[in-house]
Amino acid sequence: MDIPKRLLGQLNGDEGPTRQKAARLVLDLAETAKADGFVEAVHAHVSGVSVITGGHGLRQFLADLSASSDGKVSIPTTLNSAGCDHEKMDEMDIAWPNFLEQQFEIIQAYEELGIQATLSCTPYDRGIDDGSGIASWAESNAVCFSNTWTSLLTNRESGLSALGYCVDRLRSPLGPAFARTPNAEHAGSC
Repeated sequence: MDIPKRLLGQLNGDEGPTRQKAARLVLDLAETAKADGFVEAVHAHVSGVSVITGGHGLRQFLADLSASSDGKVSIPTTLNSAGCDHEKMDEMDIAWPNFLEQQFEIIQAYEELGIQATLSCTPYDRGIDDGSGIASWAESNAVCFSNTWTSLLTNRESGLSALGYCVDRLRSPLGPAFARTPNAEHAGSC
């Protein structure tokens, strides 16, 4: 695999511990996918916001990543919905100790990384200046919309891979299914 010089520098810690961790993640994902190289992403959308699904491990992981001043995203990045409406907590009856406090701790850690806390599963509605290029989105409906109706192409990423890619800006290449134009002109015939 052809590894860009900047990624090698990040792996060596040249840009700080947060980018080093992100570079390691990006490289591990590329090796697992048997990628030949890397392409740059222009936008990311990160999921993995709920304390119920992420638990204490997510809180610790994000606290670690956001603790360093080098830990900022390299591309515009939005955050998925958090799974609760803080104004209707009583109605939601969430049985998780200190849920709201821990949920906001997670959101704040993402914000410290420079991620825009849109708390929405529709990144195509906000935060995107140019609707073309390669994205790294971790939200299924957004991926379907983008790959069908826009020139912004993306795989369905995990929250972790989208986070690694937005800090690093590099990502493993898209598969051959994405070497195409948007499908909007064919949508009515499906």
